[in-house]
Amino acid sequence: MEKVYVCSPFKGLDGDYKKNTEYTKSVAKKIFERGDIPIVPHLLLPQFMDDTNSSEREKALIMGLELLDMSNVMEVYCRYGISNGMKNEIIYAESKGKIIRYVE
Repeated sequence: MEKVYVCSPFKGLDGDYKKNTEYTKSVAKKIFERGDIPIVPHLLLPQFMDDTNSSEREKALIMGLELLDMSNVMEVYCRYGISNGMKNEIIYAESKGKIIRYVE
């Protein structure tokens, strides 16, 4: 059972939180259904933090990287492009030697 860090858009390139959230929920469900553990901080943390508040956003990004450290693999879901936030997560994962899989 892999712990899979989901790298997908939240605000994204288009600023469409709703579309991006639904996309991320669907990929997390697929990961769950195949028997792996989806690690998705951008579905969890916005339940109680404000992404438009810069200090809360920065704290959430740091927490996301901590969760990435605990993951076995990163899967990058790039149907809607790769946002700046995603790029930073990918760079971090590469620096830690994580397995990275790109998925449509």
